[in-house]
Amino acid sequence: MFVPWPSGGGYEDADGATRWAPDAAAALFFSDCPPELAMWAANQLRGQYWKITEQVTPRHTWPDVPVTSVIGTHDLVINPTWSRRVTPTVLGIVPIELACGHSPFLSVPNLLAATLTSAP
Repeated sequence: MFVPWPSGGGYEDADGATRWAPDAAAALFFSDCPPELAMWAANQLRGQYWKITEQVTPRHTWPDVPVTSVIGTHDLVINPTWSRRVTPTVLGIVPIELACGHSPFLSVPNLLAATLTSAP
C-alpha cells in the first residue's frame, strides 16, 4: 500500500517496502533540521512496510499507563490538524504542541526532552 507524496521521492521497492530518495526524505521528515543533519538522517531510513496498517489490534482498551502525545505544529508528514482531532479520541488526552516539524528528537531535542520530563 504505497501512498504517493506531493513532492515525490517516495517509491515502492520490489520487496513491497516504501523507500525514500534522500533529498525528498530530508525535505519532509527532517524539514527543520540543519541540512547536513537532515541528509544524514534521511540516509538512515529503512523501508516501511504497511501490513501493520491493515491489522486491527486485539486490544479492546489501551493499557493503564501514562501517555503523552507530541505534535509538531510544522509537521509536513502527519497533518497537525488531524493529530489535534484524533489524539483526544484515541488516547483520551490533549496533545502537547511544539513548534517543530516531524522529527523533534533531531530538530529540537532539548525542548522535546524538557517537555517530556515535565509532562503530567
